[in-house]
Amino acid sequence: FAYRNVDPMVVPASAGGTTTFTLLPDGSWVTAEASLRMPLLQVVDAREGLLWEVTGLREERARLIRVHGADGTWSLTPRSGAVEGTVTVDEGTPLEGALVELVGTGRGPRSDADGRFRFDGLLDGVYRVAADHPRFDALPMGPGVPAVEVIYGETATVVLAPPSAEEAALQLCPSDAGAGSVILTGQVVDSLSGEVLVGAPLSVRFPDPRREGTPYHEARVSSGAGGYYVYCDAPRGQTVRIRPALPGARVDDDVTFVALSPVERQDIRVRLSTEQAQGGVFGLIRDARSGQAIEAAEIRVKDTDYRGLTNSNGFFAIPDVRPGLYAVTVGHLAYQDREVVVRIDGGQAYQVDVDLEVDAIPLEGITVSVVPSRLFGDMVDLQRRMELGFGDFLVRRDLEHRGGTLASALQGRLGVRVVTGGNRPGERYIVLRQARDITSVPASQQNGETLDAGPAELIQEYCFPSVWVDGRRFSTPRSGGVGHDPVDFSQFLTLDIEAVEVYRGAASVPGEFGGGDAACGAVVIWTHRGGRTVRGNMGPGNGTEMR
Repeated sequence: FAYRNVDPMVVPASAGGTTTFTLLPDGSWVTAEASLRMPLLQVVDAREGLLWEVTGLREERARLIRVHGADGTWSLTPRSGAVEGTVTVDEGTPLEGALVELVGTGRGPRSDADGRFRFDGLLDGVYRVAADHPRFDALPMGPGVPAVEVIYGETATVVLAPPSAEEAALQLCPSDAGAGSVILTGQVVDSLSGEVLVGAPLSVRFPDPRREGTPYHEARVSSGAGGYYVYCDAPRGQTVRIRPALPGARVDDDVTFVALSPVERQDIRVRLSTEQAQGGVFGLIRDARSGQAIEAAEIRVKDTDYRGLTNSNGFFAIPDVRPGLYAVTVGHLAYQDREVVVRIDGGQAYQVDVDLEVDAIPLEGITVSVVPSRLFGDMVDLQRRMELGFGDFLVRRDLEHRGGTLASALQGRLGVRVVTGGNRPGERYIVLRQARDITSVPASQQNGETLDAGPAELIQEYCFPSVWVDGRRFSTPRSGGVGHDPVDFSQFLTLDIEAVEVYRGAASVPGEFGGGDAACGAVVIWTHRGGRTVRGNMGPGNGTEMR
């Protein structure tokens, strides 16, 4: 079938579709396969009637796999496709326990001891494969989200391997850097605790004969995911000094070297914490069967005065714990007590998640993770905002249930609308309905950013919210207008995210995410362990901040 009564200059002949029927053994007919190719249109001129242009085609397909009836089950597709592969780190070492997902289909398997995984029974088509593991949070880049094509009767293979720090730096820096340029990269860590320092500012100083008028050039960069920094344009053969610009950092924390290799890796060890620095314990207590949060569970650190109660979200936090080895007991009148041993090292935070059972069970369902110390305060503040109740919140269990991208996870939430970019049909933007702005502006004046076309005399210009990732503003305020430039929410995978806060109007936005540029609301994203793993190329720049 095809489209009728449309301008053939607008809708291409390839738009349309097909439907195939098949006869079942019992004599009835069913639709066996259907496909539909729909044109994506946008208004290009609304001054003298509506003028449209095609920005692309969207194709949707469906195939009937099997039919269940009173007389039995008939399989209509004797063969299916499969995807198998391995997850590796450290240049080929198999990674066990990585959660692998076909993006948009929900949770998938975990890699085995050899790093292998497999998906069976797949329809033909193109799938994106993603993986998540705590090891990736200590790397500058994750393994990416490659696309694989599945064909009936065949098995597609894929290797999910994050690039090395040097390879990631080459991807992050522009390819047109001069032949005499050296890329600088490395990891910033606390020398005592070993904790990676995300967001640590660094000063990079060197003599640069390419610049006139000053004997030395100095630039500022910050460490990003996994505590890694990148600087893209140091002169070859010159002495470079990298100095941590952190409160408490010492001069002997500086690193000085001669930049010779195309990519120079120099790790920075900063002595910030001490053996006497206090740590913290926080986490979630849930029902092992239902997954629901358990309120008023008591958390006790044995042989000390440390104790606390979970709130309505099952969250607890015990700050200022002295370094040492502790037994942490979790109890509730309706459940069996659980106990876990935690070693608190100076200046570190520990996330302890415990599932409680009504009946006694073997020791399982306890997860202990060492996380950046600043995540302790972030999660405590998040719980405070959840108790105030001004926003809409999704926590890890909600996101795991929905799977896919953050755009699909937010679709259908109260007051949230997901829109598609007219010029960028693959991107998904978030609009908060309480912050929409309708203006009478011709489409020709929208700088090519028209997203939805209304009547000829009106163009709906959306007011996009501010977006924050791990406490830092991720979006850019719109120049000369209200709100922010749109952010593509399909770039965020739910398996990377710890929690999401949505504030639909300026009045509900907390002060730490507010100000004059929060008129369109705010979306606040918290990733696992406080640092989002980069899953693709980032914008070029000499001083690159890796988010």
